[in-house]
Amino acid sequence: MLLYSYQIFIYGVIKMFKNLLSKMSDSYLPKPCDYENETIQEETLLKPDNFNDIPFEMVNIFDGLNVKDNNGRKFEKFLKNLFYISGYKQELTRYNNDGGIDLYVSKGNEKYIIQAKKRHLRSQKLISVKEMRDFIGAPIDEEYTDYKKVFITNHFFSRQAAETAKKCDVQLIDKIGLFRLIAQMQPQLLAKGYLKFSMGELGFCEECGTPITYGQDNEKDNKRNNNGKSKYYYMCINSRTGGDCSIKKIYEEEWNKKHNIV
Repeated sequence: MLLYSYQIFIYGVIKMFKNLLSKMSDSYLPKPCDYENETIQEETLLKPDNFNDIPFEMVNIFDGLNVKDNNGRKFEKFLKNLFYISGYKQELTRYNNDGGIDLYVSKGNEKYIIQAKKRHLRSQKLISVKEMRDFIGAPIDEEYTDYKKVFITNHFFSRQAAETAKKCDVQLIDKIGLFRLIAQMQPQLLAKGYLKFSMGELGFCEECGTPITYGQDNEKDNKRNNNGKSKYYYMCINSRTGGDCSIKKIYEEEWNKKHNIV
């Protein structure tokens, strides 16, 4: 008798969950679309919307983050330009004998003395406590005494350096914090920087700045290469979607020659 009651209870619970799932599927899951009467048209790309809010020339400031070179001055200029396009006044110190300070930036009540250190991507050398002490002990002109000290690197800090910085009220921005800073200050710039990186060799149109896409002439086109196959071409999204860019198709042979691709 007890077993029979238990089975009824389990059956009731299962039935309740089935009803609940049925209601959820009716309420929340999308209904299947009916394509029976739909006319399929040729697919086209959407035209870029507000694509040039930030000129692509500004994306070039990311060259200062290039992991293939270890040029510290480029990193300093990258930070200077980042603060510049974000509305800060900035002053870059001389590269050699800078006294441990690379950059002064200010905007209203935000005032910062910045030390910038670049490391190669594969460097095992963390920012050391000695480098931190050199920055903390750097002589400061009287006009900058109310500026907050910030140490920025494209690498990471040692534990001892971080502890020393905390004691002396120095703000630390490591590789992760640096990209958070860019995302906070210039999200569109970061998005375009990643877009540029993701485009690879295709790149962007020299005239209008929109991304280059890759295409192929169809079989009926009379433009063929030497072996009789369809020709491949490059063109920007602006041209492809009927924009006003004057640069149309650039065929593969011309593209390869222009970019020294054998």
